[in-house]
Parts: sequence; structure tokens; C-alpha cells
Amino acid sequence: MRLFQKSKTLTETVGEYLAAKEAERYSPWTIDDYQNTFAKFQRFVGAGVAFDAIDTAQVRAFLGAQDKISDKTLCNYHTALSALWTWAVDNGYTRQHIVRKIRRPSYVKPRIIPFTEAEVKRLLRACRSARDRAIVLVLLDTGMRATELTNLMLEDWQGGSLHIRCGKGKKSRIVPISEATEKAIHRQLLKRKISEEGIAGGEAVFASNITGKAMNYNALRSLMERLNRSSGVSEVYAHKFRHTFATTFLRNGGDIYTLKRILGHSTLVMVMRYLDIAQSDIARAHEKASPVTVWGIDGK
Repeated sequence: MRLFQKSKTLTETVGEYLAAKEAERYSPWTIDDYQNTFAKFQRFVGAGVAFDAIDTAQVRAFLGAQDKISDKTLCNYHTALSALWTWAVDNGYTRQHIVRKIRRPSYVKPRIIPFTEAEVKRLLRACRSARDRAIVLVLLDTGMRATELTNLMLEDWQGGSLHIRCGKGKKSRIVPISEATEKAIHRQLLKRKISEEGIAGGEAVFASNITGKAMNYNALRSLMERLNRSSGVSEVYAHKFRHTFATTFLRNGGDIYTLKRILGHSTLVMVMRYLDIAQSDIARAHEKASPVTVWGIDGK
């Protein structure tokens, strides 16, 4: 018979779970999302309740009570709670994975809308510094995620490529970069402030212009918000550069398997969404530019 640890409260279990995920170097963004979900759940069922006394009905009632959030956020709540229970079962805090008995909420995935070439040029003109320009080019040239960019260290810049050591799922990969991006990285490093304490940002590729410390996710998000305001381009966020890289890569003849490796996806599911966009673009372009159509040739 499996031995179980002393009963823990929900608060204790959540605290130990989050500490474990931080030790496993989960991204700050993921940790923050989990904390938000667990805080709401604790307020709903009671922080002092014994973890192994929580039942499926309570979890289902919690999810059902969330009427002021998007379908995607509700789905994220289910995912976070499921991850907590998976960890708790594995570590002997409870016998049953009660969240698996609740069907994961579904939602309609939003339409992917990448930046246009004109919008990217407006964003580049809105960059205030060499660092800002380098960040835009790295995101556009590699399609890397926000936390992957903020985690980049100087040793990860290997001449013509960037080594992403801790991508989603804790997988590492090497992504190529263009000569223009390489020059932009080098130029912003030359402009990095130097003091008695050393170079601003230390070993990080990108540093905060305000604190002089390594750039974090919040600083990157602030940059995206500023570019949104100053460029006049709507909906500017780091992940949109990922969408732009992927769709443009396929439009220009890149193959889905190479794209999958560059983006760090474990399956082709997401890559196929980008392919659908690229193929629809090709169909529209053909409809406009085919000589049969343009010259008004009759099929009879």
C-alpha cells in the first residue's frame, strides 16, 4: 500500500507546488498565472481546507462560477488546477486526481493576425534605442517567445545563431539569425552603460534601460506597450512577432518541419495553423495575379 504524507492544507500544498515549479525554472509568466488561479480557488473553497478533502463538485463549482472571464482564461484555470493535482498525486498528498474527472473547457482559438511589412517598419521607426531595435529584430527574425528572449545570456549568442537553453517544456534549441539582427545585437551591446559595478545587465543579452539590470518579462511588456502607443500600430505584443515570423517564413517558401524546430514546438499542430494562413494567402494572390484571371480568358 502506498504511504501518504501528513495531510496538508490547500494553502500548504499550493505553496510547496509553486516552490517546486520555481526550482524547476518555470517561467515567471507561468508562475504568475498559476498563483492567480490558485488564489481565486483558495478564496472560493477556503485556504485552510485539507487538500485531500476537496472533491470534484467543489472544483466544478469554482469553474462554473467564473462568469467574468474569457473562455481561454477558464481553460487556463482548468489546466493550472490539473497540474496541481497531478503533482499532488505524484507526491503523495492525495490519492485521486479529481480534476481529470472534469472535462476541460473548450474555446474558439482567436484568429492569428501577424504584423504587415508596413507595420513592422513603423515599429522600427518608433524604437527609441539600439536595444529596442535589436529586440524587435530578434523577435521578428527568430519567432522566439518572450521569456526565451529575456533569458538570453551572452554565451547563448554564438555567431549567426542564438541558443535557447530553456524553452517551453524545458527543451533547448539553436535558432539562426540574420546578419542584420547580428549587427543590431552587437550595436546595442556597445551602447550598454558601464560603471564601477560592471556592465549594465551583466551577462544578459538585453538589459533594462531604467534599472540597468537584466531585462525581465515586465520590462519587455512595457516596451511593447510603448511601441504600441508611439507607432500607432495596434495590438503590439511579443507573441505577435512569433506569428509574423512563422507566417512569413512559410509564405516565402520555408517548410513546416524546419519551422517546427525553429519555434520549438513538440508537434505540428500549431505549425499547421500557420500553414493554413500562408496557403490562404497564396490562394488569394493566385486569384488576383493568375494570367487566366487577369487576362479574362474564358474556359469555354
